[in-house]
Amino acid sequence: MLRRAMRLLIPHPLNRTAFALRGKQRLYAEKLMHQQLFAIGRDIHSKHGNLLIAHGCDREESPYQAIPSLYTFKLSRKRRIALRGFGIFFGDDCLGGIFVHRYQFEVRCMPRAILLPVPWLPSEVPATHTPRSAAEKSAAAELLVGMVQWFCDYESWIQTRFGRRLRAGQLVRFRMTGNKICEWNMLQGWETILEWLQSE
Repeated sequence: MLRRAMRLLIPHPLNRTAFALRGKQRLYAEKLMHQQLFAIGRDIHSKHGNLLIAHGCDREESPYQAIPSLYTFKLSRKRRIALRGFGIFFGDDCLGGIFVHRYQFEVRCMPRAILLPVPWLPSEVPATHTPRSAAEKSAAAELLVGMVQWFCDYESWIQTRFGRRLRAGQLVRFRMTGNKICEWNMLQGWETILEWLQSE
């Protein structure tokens, strides 16, 4: 585990086509994303309190009673991630934004680095497109790595603060809903995806 962590601290050249994982890697990433968003939903209602707020996320309440709130986390003045139940937005003022759907690990480019207007429903997600130019592909790869790194950081925080039992209990519930567990150690899962994205 220590060697694995040290490898992640060493800068890697980005694979500029890594935004398009294929085959078993993409299938694994799709399953992990679905599993992750389920766990985050449980974190909001944890017996320990709202863990997203405790981690430093900002909450914007939905104008609709039956629609969950929007949670955003500012990584810096220019970078931010927005969490929705149906997907993830990651934006950078210099690179633009991307959206990754909950069930399809496919990077979609967005014109803005901020998720506005807020999509409370999947149908309200602003227009997106697949990366086209070399510049868009390079930006998409960097943004995706940033998004995955945030999940690594968040899961590391969860494990440090609560150990492995919190996620284990949530994943048992996940399995009871008819889903298959693709990775019990979700930090390790995101670290694996990060290595794929950073490989030459």
